[in-house]
Amino acid sequence: MSANEFYRLSPQDAVGLLKTNISSGLEEAEVQKRFLESGPNELKASAKASLWALFFSQFKDILIQILLAGTVLSAFMGMRWRR
Repeated sequence: MSANEFYRLSPQDAVGLLKTNISSGLEEAEVQKRFLESGPNELKASAKASLWALFFSQFKDILIQILLAGTVLSAFMGMRWRR
């Protein structure tokens, strides 16, 4: 069973797989052992994208690009016909 399928287990099965106690948790020795094996229980911060990168990421979809091209072409044609 992979780590992302724990939702399928009953609480008792999950406790058995994780080798812990449902009422008292882990013993201090087991906590230290797991800390040394796996490191701290925290998520790594991901690099933040700049505001420009977020802005331009909105235009990746081909339909958006077609609409933008149509808008530019329409504006160009409108300015050309007004002369």
